[in-house]
Amino acid sequence: MKLTLLCVGDMHLGRRPLIAGSLRELMGHATGRLRPLHAWNEVVKRAVSEHVDAVLLLGDVVDKEHGIFEAYGPLEKGVRSLEEAGISVFAVAGNHDMKALPRLAAEIPHFHLLGSKGTWEHFDLLKEGVPLARLVGWSFPQEEVKENPFGHFTITDHLPGSPMAVIGLLHCDRDKPSSRYAPVSTRDFDDIRISAWFLGHIHKPDDLSGKRPCGYAGSLMGMDPTERGPHGPWLVTVENREVTCRHLPLSPLRWEEVVIPIDGIRESGDLLSPIVQGIESRLDELKDELGEKSAVGCRVRLSGRTSLHGILAGEVKKLAIETLCRHHDRVAYFIDKVSWDETRPELPLEEYARENDPPGILAKLILALERNDSSAKELIREAKKELEREKFRSSWNLLDASDPDDEQVRSLLLLAGLDALDALAAQHQAH
Repeated sequence: MKLTLLCVGDMHLGRRPLIAGSLRELMGHATGRLRPLHAWNEVVKRAVSEHVDAVLLLGDVVDKEHGIFEAYGPLEKGVRSLEEAGISVFAVAGNHDMKALPRLAAEIPHFHLLGSKGTWEHFDLLKEGVPLARLVGWSFPQEEVKENPFGHFTITDHLPGSPMAVIGLLHCDRDKPSSRYAPVSTRDFDDIRISAWFLGHIHKPDDLSGKRPCGYAGSLMGMDPTERGPHGPWLVTVENREVTCRHLPLSPLRWEEVVIPIDGIRESGDLLSPIVQGIESRLDELKDELGEKSAVGCRVRLSGRTSLHGILAGEVKKLAIETLCRHHDRVAYFIDKVSWDETRPELPLEEYARENDPPGILAKLILALERNDSSAKELIREAKKELEREKFRSSWNLLDASDPDDEQVRSLLLLAGLDALDALAAQHQAH
């Protein structure tokens, strides 16, 4: 027999994500879907459709005390729907909901809070009367906990007498000893007698697909532009004491960073097209991870060389790119921010190369590298020799690194040459 579980990281029910006003204009009332409450409803539906045996919540289910009024109804309704499907819910409290969750657990049947009052507690999961896994958990007793919870953890107290998987649930701050939120060390999770550890608090998910999952499940949905990439619950399978995980990107709102090259663009009116094409190309890559009526917030980074470099701030503002909001297939997208730190001025290489001063000599080398002619091949050979010597001179561990091929070295030389020419040109101009 095997157990199937759905593990959910920080939900923060009651919080509203940061979305652009233009998205509200585009989606109207549908922006109500872009909230943790809707994501929780999707978790409940998925748990029922996957016939899971239990749902695990890793703390910060509710976004502080004020969130309980908005969160209680949907949370209770979801738990009751799971109960009707024969699915129990187990949770540990985090620093945001250490008061709310005990109250909810006291009022909602089949909602089990592990480790209340800051004590470790375990609970056995049975299927057809057979114990298949033991859950071990600890909950925040107050908003701030500066001591390591493992200081009160004796593993032998929680090891089962019969052979079954042991799964740890904890809301904590890993490898930050001065943290106010249950600081722990990576070494605390080393004991292989515990088959898996699922952690809450950090919103960026770890890779839990390994043989012994141990790490942060991540937040249920990205709440702001810093929480990029896929978010959602983990489908956990327990069989023969082994635990395996698969990420389900169910979040209705996703944040992405998109790099847009604008090399050679000389007219401000030509900026919009590559930005739209770059974003929509990225959305096409993500189509298998994006659900219907979902939204993507994009942070755009412009890169490359353009004659607009010095006036990009004004041109972006003039075009109102940050108010851009459109539909692409089933997905609405908007631009949260545009940055141009990676752009550089367009350099008149041919003009510089007519001179024999330092900028001119460097420009000739760059042009040779762009043409990839015989003199460029000589430069590449010399650079590869220097890189080889650097392996033995440097204190960095480069010996295990694979040697770059000619094209990689040529790209490296081009970047270095252009940056150096930027500096030389600036000095020449100042002089």
